[in-house]
Amino acid sequence: MTAPGATANLATPPADYRVSYPASWVPRRQLPRSAYLAFLAVGHASNPSCPGPLMLVRRQQNPGGTLNQAVVAYNRVEQLRRPNRRVLAQQPTAVQGAKEAILITATFPRTGVRGATVRSYDLLALSVRGVAFHVFASGCAADLPARFVQRYLLSFNAATGKPGQTAVQP
Repeated sequence: MTAPGATANLATPPADYRVSYPASWVPRRQLPRSAYLAFLAVGHASNPSCPGPLMLVRRQQNPGGTLNQAVVAYNRVEQLRRPNRRVLAQQPTAVQGAKEAILITATFPRTGVRGATVRSYDLLALSVRGVAFHVFASGCAADLPARFVQRYLLSFNAATGKPGQTAVQP
């Protein structure tokens, strides 16, 4: 379902995935320069001490190694970037169009601001077409309620005939 005034099917080629995000969030037309960043949407924080929530998709054609190796490497890098990061859960999950996928739920303190704890979700998936995807969302818990994971992250489609981005009402 596309929200009134929202635009669907905006993903730029090669667009072989579908991602949904909250209708109140704004997709960025111009992305920061990266060989892998394919999509970025941002929302507004409900509290000034919280960072603005965001969701992004990274895409890599024909990655080397296994998904489990990618998860181990990703967790190492994140621990270096965010030494106080705490993984709350890491579990295999089903994602449409993926051979395998793992969802990591973590928390970490916001850099430079006291008191704000950021929650992050990392969905790492290997599609049936041999593409590695990393769907990342972060923000304060109030901005990423429990239904966020099911409604947006786990609705990610890693191999679709109708690619694009869709704003969805909460």
